[in-house]
Amino acid sequence: MPASTATTAPAWGAEFRNHARQHPFSAFGLLVALLALLALLIQSLWLAAFSENGILLRWALAGGLVAFAATALGALPALALQGVSRLVEDAMLGFAAGMMLAASAFSLILPALDASALLSQSPMGAAGIVVGGMAIGVSFAEGDSAVAIPFTTAIAIQDIPEGLAVALAMVAAGFRRSTAVLIAIATGFLEPIGALLGVTLSSGVPLAYPVGLGLAAGAMIFVVSHEVIPETHR
Repeated sequence: MPASTATTAPAWGAEFRNHARQHPFSAFGLLVALLALLALLIQSLWLAAFSENGILLRWALAGGLVAFAATALGALPALALQGVSRLVEDAMLGFAAGMMLAASAFSLILPALDASALLSQSPMGAAGIVVGGMAIGVSFAEGDSAVAIPFTTAIAIQDIPEGLAVALAMVAAGFRRSTAVLIAIATGFLEPIGALLGVTLSSGVPLAYPVGLGLAAGAMIFVVSHEVIPETHR
């Protein structure tokens, strides 16, 4: 039985191709989005090297790399662990959820309200901007270390159990331990890329900063409420 699981684990590639053939418009949209992200990433790297705001991009990249390193650190124990109990897994997920909620409230929503209040001159207008509104990168966009550093720290801390959970889940699905760890580490590599994109998209336009923070907070709260918390009660 384990052998059959191991043989079917890599079949996700074939399933993805089949899904793309069955839904060509969705596959085309995904391709366009990936190409757009690639173009934005190239722009970010160019600005980091030659722009006056390059220091902000370099700080955002450093913050993203910290989160990437935390994910890799969390994934490595999966090479030796046979598995963790459901209680331990739920505790790790609960810890990660708490860190994400705290980061959303104190490092995203409150700074977004402050920034938007300066633009709208109205508390109600500020709330509307935030509600209308990528995350580490956005927090670095205004060069405010009081926002960026606590948020990056919270994300990095929750990335450690997240990396372990991803790697162990893939091991349980039949992947080899080394493959599972490498894939879990690769997921963390998306964080510095997202940080560069976030700071590029939200720099230069005053309204983009509070809206970006609001979007990041909304995305994180959605992940916690619809993915992380339900996973602990399955």
